[in-house]
Amino acid sequence: MALRRAQAKQPLSFRSLQEAVAAAHDGDRIVVQLGHHNCAGSTVEVDKRVLIRGEGRLGDTTVEQRSNSPLMRLSAPAVLQNLVLDLCGFRECLLVEGDARVTPLLEGCTVRCSGDHGVVVSGCAAPTLRGMDVQAQKAGLLTLREARPLLLRCKLGDCGAQGLRACDRSWPQLEACTLSGNKGEGCVAMDAASVQLSGCTLSGNEGPGVDVSGGAHAALQDCQLAGNQGGVFLWDAATARMEGCRLSGGQRHALLADARTRCVADRCVLEGDVLAVHEAAVAGMHAAGRDNRVLPGTQRAMLPPEAGCFKFEADRYTRKQ
Repeated sequence: MALRRAQAKQPLSFRSLQEAVAAAHDGDRIVVQLGHHNCAGSTVEVDKRVLIRGEGRLGDTTVEQRSNSPLMRLSAPAVLQNLVLDLCGFRECLLVEGDARVTPLLEGCTVRCSGDHGVVVSGCAAPTLRGMDVQAQKAGLLTLREARPLLLRCKLGDCGAQGLRACDRSWPQLEACTLSGNKGEGCVAMDAASVQLSGCTLSGNEGPGVDVSGGAHAALQDCQLAGNQGGVFLWDAATARMEGCRLSGGQRHALLADARTRCVADRCVLEGDVLAVHEAAVAGMHAAGRDNRVLPGTQRAMLPPEAGCFKFEADRYTRKQ
């Protein structure tokens, strides 16, 4: 590791990322040299305003961890760039937590986690993730409490659960992101969370593209949902607003709305069956001035079987509907 300071004549070198961060001051830049760097079971605590960047091209510099603790915990407005973060263990790879002053930038990194979530954002933290590629055994991104992450052109794919799971009163915002190839849903919003998707593509997920339950809300604008096991599913007292979206249900329903849910759509195309337990649930689709189209699917939609991500789970943290 090389730590660079404006007042230092020569860069300061360290044997580990933990040592470099501990010696750094606000405003310093830490350059992680080419190769694989092992954290030796110790979490990297980033609690300073520093820039940590990997040398070379993406994939040339890897920071790895083999333990049951996060690879890195961010509690300050730091910057991470051009790194592969690889955790083999039963904790999240990257943990961002703290109050509203915790606004780190994570840019151009790859996050991999073999046994848990890829990135967890908690508290009131508001990180920005730009150009990130996240793969995990559980959810790619988990948001808790009142977290407000912003994702720009990120990929949350090939995860063992959902691409995104929003809980509590969190408010993730995704722009031009791809959520694909996940074993569960593309996006899940539960509790009182609010999710905003703009210009996103949700495809190839083994659950619905978007699943909203409890008192959560989902807002979709100019999104494409295709190749999933259903389009948008609403449960309990959930609400959704869609504008300029195209939903293809495939073998399942393009839109499924429970009795107490509410859905408002404008300029949307729904390809496949629409199932509303109560007509009031989708009254906003047919109101005057709403330019929506419902096209017949290639086959009659069926409710999904009680298997895979639709299997009943008593644990409130894994139960979506």
